Amino acid sequence: MDKRSELLEELRKANGRVTEQAQRATDLEKLLNDERAALHTHIVGGELDHLLDQQHVPAPVRPSVIALLTESYGVELVADGNKRKAVAKLKTDSGEKAVSLKEMVDHWSLTPEAKSVPLAPASTGGGATGGSAGGGGAVKQMTLGDFNALSAQGRLEFMRAGGKISEG
Repeated sequence: MDKRSELLEELRKANGRVTEQAQRATDLEKLLNDERAALHTHIVGGELDHLLDQQHVPAPVRPSVIALLTESYGVELVADGNKRKAVAKLKTDSGEKAVSLKEMVDHWSLTPEAKSVPLAPASTGGGATGGSAGGGGAVKQMTLGDFNALSAQGRLEFMRAGGKISEG
């Protein structure tokens, strides 16, 4: 019985080590996925923000447009050695084609969806702040939490309608 007990104890310890290593692998996989998501957000979000600024898309609308474009065009990061570049999938007559984010934004800017986004006027001169909202009527307000809970399309429509985000 002594040898049997000894072997059972060794097996329990080995199982404990396996369980610890499995949990460690799970934790590391989650950390890696979080890092990938942060890298994606940083690279894709930064580049799209710059490209949309060049298209005169107002800053308050850009996060919604970025989310919409990322989802609609299947934007992903592609590894090239130790460098990463963002590519989008553009649907063509012959299937899908990988294109740069600039090409994607150029394509999107010709769509009816893009034409419905209110553009920021190209302000010039010292202290220029662009055009006024005008138009009268009640301004829609939403908390940041409610805004973030909307789909990308919902956020875009809310901002297009002149909605304002309030804290709280």
